[in-house]
Amino acid sequence: MGQRISIQYTIDIDDLETEVDRLLKSVGQKLKNLSGCHLNSELSLKTLENIDEIRLALASADATLQDVSAIVNGYISYKASDAMMSSQPEEEVDNNPTQKPGQKYEESTDTEYSF
Repeated sequence: MGQRISIQYTIDIDDLETEVDRLLKSVGQKLKNLSGCHLNSELSLKTLENIDEIRLALASADATLQDVSAIVNGYISYKASDAMMSSQPEEEVDNNPTQKPGQKYEESTDTEYSF
């Protein structure tokens, strides 16, 4: 496994499940490929190379699973936050000095969430 970098991009929330599915299928394929590996107990350089290849593939699968875990965790937090916002009363008292008395708070629809 080469050096890993972190990237960030946006997708429509309706495509999130498809993206998670794509990542999990990628992990599944890596693990499937590993299941066909046969190691012998020969004390040789070839055995050492095979072990290293397997360990790197496992590390790659683990890193992808960690990414998927962060995505799912972020999505769950987003849904919980969304549920809390929709359960609050429409008019709240806000100590915001720029808000005029009786003016309702409006949430921006341009909010971006990172998963």
